[in-house]
Amino acid sequence: LDSRWDAAQQLVLDADVGASLPSLLERHGGEIAAVLLVSPTYHGVLSDVEAASRLCRAAGVPLIVDEAHGSHLGMAPGLPRPALSRGADLVIQSSHKTLGAMTQAAMLHISADCPLPHGVVPQALELVQSSSPSYLLLASLDAARWQYADADARRDTAAAIALAQQA
Repeated sequence: LDSRWDAAQQLVLDADVGASLPSLLERHGGEIAAVLLVSPTYHGVLSDVEAASRLCRAAGVPLIVDEAHGSHLGMAPGLPRPALSRGADLVIQSSHKTLGAMTQAAMLHISADCPLPHGVVPQALELVQSSSPSYLLLASLDAARWQYADADARRDTAAAIALAQQA
């Protein structure tokens, strides 16, 4: 996909979904197994996941979002919604980056509307997952999940955002 460039900041901005994805899906629709977006980027730039989702759904192509730096999205008013609630089919979050999970701990979320045949994702995971997972990592993922759902943590996140906006 084409992306926008901010020359002053020397920063790649969001993927220009509306400008390039429709023609790519039209020209290569039968050859595309999935569309992968990184949103937010390391610098916090979000792409238009809703638009990408609509286009991918129309083409019958799954939308995968690498939301490694966005595990916190949706935790407080004013934060963008997470990609899963914006139409992504599969979302990968590195919970250790923006939540309190241990390093290397990550989550894979699968939408109930995912167009992939039932069982494909678990079969693919069997190829790369260990049969002896680290229970320390699993416990830290559970703690991160609790952190995301906890009302006090959400209040603290909202307070931190308000302080950052005042700075």
